[in-house]
Amino acid sequence: MHVGLGYEPFVNAAGTYKHKRFLGGSVRWPEEADQTIALLLAESDEADVWVCPYLMAKRLDTDQGRQEEKPGEPRGRQCVGSPSIRT
Repeated sequence: MHVGLGYEPFVNAAGTYKHKRFLGGSVRWPEEADQTIALLLAESDEADVWVCPYLMAKRLDTDQGRQEEKPGEPRGRQCVGSPSIRT
């Protein structure tokens, strides 16, 4: 599952909704469910919370397109459509 936290939202000159800081990543469901839910709830007072609830066999990475996830390989650290800021 892909999640993101957007801080300090604004609308840019082109009329697009953006965030000054956006942190995104992938989590394994259900293995990391409790930690992920706790983090998203804790940050929800200060940040916009983005969740892509679809189960995926491949990681998504906006800089490199779709890539297969390989055992032991670090997972993508961005949600689709997020700014190029990595955690």
